[in-house]
Amino acid sequence: ELYNKSLEIADSLRLVGINTETYLDPTAKMEKQLKYADRKRIPFVIIVRPVEAEQGNVVIKKMKTGEQKTVPQLDLISQIQSV
Repeated sequence: ELYNKSLEIADSLRLVGINTETYLDPTAKMEKQLKYADRKRIPFVIIVRPVEAEQGNVVIKKMKTGEQKTVPQLDLISQIQSV
């Protein structure tokens, strides 16, 4: 149900030059998507869950450490660029 929101976020990241990929199967379980990102050595995963999306937030997960933090969607680009 939040796939279109994910595509919007991906587009906004691409507009500022952040290499971005969305998982092609929106029905795939989160675990499968995270394993895919890990295999491809993707450094960050943006997770859009209903509760956070309703509040205008997203979750950034650092794949190397497993650390996650919730940030306002409006701050997403600056959060990624600051790392």
